[in-house]
Amino acid sequence: MALKKILKFKIINTFTIVISFIVSFFILDLGVNSFLRKGLKKYYGIEDNSEIALIGHSHIMLGLDKESMEKKLNIKVAKYTSEGVDILNRKVMIDYLLEKNDSIRLLIYGVDAWSFSGEGLSANSQVLFYPFLDNVNIDHYLRECVPFKDYLTRKIIKTTRYNEGLISSSFRGYLRNWDNMKSGTVNLKKVKEQIAKNKYRKINNNPLYIETLTQTIETLSLNKIEIILFYIPTLHLINQVENKKFKKNIDIFEQIESDYDNVKFINFTDAYSHRYELFYDPIHLNSVGQKVVTDSLIKILQKNYYNDIGI
Repeated sequence: MALKKILKFKIINTFTIVISFIVSFFILDLGVNSFLRKGLKKYYGIEDNSEIALIGHSHIMLGLDKESMEKKLNIKVAKYTSEGVDILNRKVMIDYLLEKNDSIRLLIYGVDAWSFSGEGLSANSQVLFYPFLDNVNIDHYLRECVPFKDYLTRKIIKTTRYNEGLISSSFRGYLRNWDNMKSGTVNLKKVKEQIAKNKYRKINNNPLYIETLTQTIETLSLNKIEIILFYIPTLHLINQVENKKFKKNIDIFEQIESDYDNVKFINFTDAYSHRYELFYDPIHLNSVGQKVVTDSLIKILQKNYYNDIGI
């Protein structure tokens, strides 16, 4: 009898320890998730009543200085950008941002000649949305486009929603740090060698991407939001490789501008594509380039949008 009591006590004690560990684990998981998600919202400008939103991938991330825009325009700016996000991802980003922020009146949307290609961007860019998996619309989007095992794991264990990049962005949100850390300049010799070896991103338009951009513009128009399709300059050596395709896509953006009263296409490529000192690599600006391009855009906003959107 004594042995049975001891065995029973050990079983109950072990069970209690296991349950306590599981409960503690999920409480800690919930707390860490809440902390990291809050930092990300600060970094992206979600729920901060911004009137201007910057949407795009690394071109906009490295090309525009959010803090400088806020200071010189005296207005809050949301910078919802992430490496590798394509037009399909951006539609989800914009829908989520509009759901959380009804103050946006101007959206600056990054475009380039490769916007409709899809290829060459991150194949796993959906990780951007994992921290916001508790949102019904994002939950539905991820359930449809990621493996069920990955979806279920992140649904149950919230800290698995964050990779190194997202954690870094979260802490940068708390530190209010949106600096462009790229200080080097483009290696022209290397660029020419890559072009000669046919190692460059090709321009191949996917009709789905063009259609999705149109849908996005329609959604923004219904919400009475002004739109700037903004071409961050890319190096002229890259622009000229597929010159006809490049010009064709510029024509598409110009046509969109013509079709919608609330859309403006601003193209800085001609003005800055030969300014080698502004580029970190053929398609990204360094910190000097970011300052030059941001200051030029601010002047345009001050001149053309001040009375319209109250900035």
